[in-house]
Amino acid sequence: MARSKALVRSQDRRRLVRLATELPQTAMPLDEALKLVLQAIERTFGWSGGRVAQPDETVAADGRIRLPILAEERPLAVLELHPTTVAAERAEVRELLELLAGQLSLIAGQQRMRQAVRQAARHVRKQQVEVPRASEGVRLYDPDTGLPEEALLADRIQQAVRRRQRSPRNQFAVVALEVDGFEQAPSSARLESVDDLRRETLHTLGRRLLAQCRPADTVARRGVGFAVVLEAVRSNEEAMQVAERLRREAQRRLSMGGGHLSLDAYAGVVLGSTAYDNPKALLSDADAALARARRGDDHIQLFDAGVEATERKRRLIETELANAAKNSELYLEFQPIVALADGRISGLEAFIRWRHPEMGLVPPADFVPVAESSPLIFEIGNWVLEETCAQVRRWLDRLAPRAVPPVAVNVTARQLFHPEFLTRVREILEHHALSGSQVRFDVSETDLMKDASAAAAILDRLHGMGIRVAMDDFGTGYSSLSLLHSLPISALKIDRSFISRPRERLRKWGVARTIVELAKILDLEVIAEGIETREQFLELRSAGCHQAQGFHFAGPVGPPQAEEFIRDGYPLDLEAPVR
Repeated sequence: MARSKALVRSQDRRRLVRLATELPQTAMPLDEALKLVLQAIERTFGWSGGRVAQPDETVAADGRIRLPILAEERPLAVLELHPTTVAAERAEVRELLELLAGQLSLIAGQQRMRQAVRQAARHVRKQQVEVPRASEGVRLYDPDTGLPEEALLADRIQQAVRRRQRSPRNQFAVVALEVDGFEQAPSSARLESVDDLRRETLHTLGRRLLAQCRPADTVARRGVGFAVVLEAVRSNEEAMQVAERLRREAQRRLSMGGGHLSLDAYAGVVLGSTAYDNPKALLSDADAALARARRGDDHIQLFDAGVEATERKRRLIETELANAAKNSELYLEFQPIVALADGRISGLEAFIRWRHPEMGLVPPADFVPVAESSPLIFEIGNWVLEETCAQVRRWLDRLAPRAVPPVAVNVTARQLFHPEFLTRVREILEHHALSGSQVRFDVSETDLMKDASAAAAILDRLHGMGIRVAMDDFGTGYSSLSLLHSLPISALKIDRSFISRPRERLRKWGVARTIVELAKILDLEVIAEGIETREQFLELRSAGCHQAQGFHFAGPVGPPQAEEFIRDGYPLDLEAPVR
């Protein structure tokens, strides 16, 4: 019998746990939830005399249990229990009561949030009535969608900014949303023009977005898209979740005139922090995030001041770089490549430099990646090859009959696969009366592997001109031995990451030695980059590496000093101690 009663009590306690779990999902008012929990506790433990008290009431210490119910860390109510059994002293009972109090506090927080949203909605509606009459020529509402336009949108954002300045709890976000694909209208869509389709589509999308938003939020028409002001947003994550829901709703397939239309939707999100004091700045940053979303794969981006600063710098560099060659701001430096057998110069590598009249000397790490990822790379690559060949021609004329070693020029995949690349290379060589053996092209392993068969065909053509090709940054990509064997290359360049640290600290030295052995099997030359210490030089020479370059020998230098190296042959004393 006692065991049966204990089982019943255990089952009742499980019901309490289930009640605690389900409470926040019921949207039950807090006062009703408090009464329901109080009744369930008294029924489970056989207690009586419990009540819901105000948080500021004073109670004598008579063994009662008081469970505060909190919202935003402030007490809203107290669940006061009067235990009549020793069960209250058991740890599992205390834990169960604290669980129930925690869930009631969650309901209190939800209720407080709903009240804040309703209050904001009432305020917005009141402000809508108080919005001054638009000045002549300024519309407040879009005639196609019935949604607010720019002037009214700016007013709504300004109100949100003011509320945020009064209290940090009045958080909000602005979403800039655009759609593409109107030109892909189905032929069955009986609309007179693309403009008609756009108006009809934006009207439908506006209704959809409104259905996804709360009364306090604002959905406005803006260009070929929308702007949404989200009130009572608690975090970046919540703003992004809502914005993604809106974006997916905007690109959900539409039924148009008997056909279907699928659109692409993009969204940029910015949180209304206290750093903002006007709508223009918020919309500008939302647009900046939207622009990044259009360039990326995610189709939605959160504004990040650091990322945007980097993007602005990148755009500035790209704009200024477009005219750098015409303004004679670009120049070349040349780094010697040393034969490890005798210490003499076996080649040079050309490096582009940029001295801007206002920004000064722009680091290659800042502008070279920008050039490589933009259409400028073919023009700049042609300039580098043209200037290199012109300099080689000058050296040949001044140093004759002394031989000038080949000069390496870096070539990217975008250059290599450009349809005019081979023609331009031939024209430049002919213009400066040079043979192909005077230059060498360094192409990264990753770039060659982007389309190995096409690369092999182009390298064959270069080989026919007498131009040798080295696979640059070897070991960092994923070329297979079979592809490596089929490509007409003459040398492997070991990436500096395999040799730039002390041997005892980095097992990658073993990779460098393996590359040297592989090159011997394939009858290829090996050139090591980034040699900075005598230890690295000795290790590579003992491994059988043919050539090397790096600051241990010499850094990139201007044409006059490079000419001196060529004239002297740079007879480096390889046995001398480190200077």
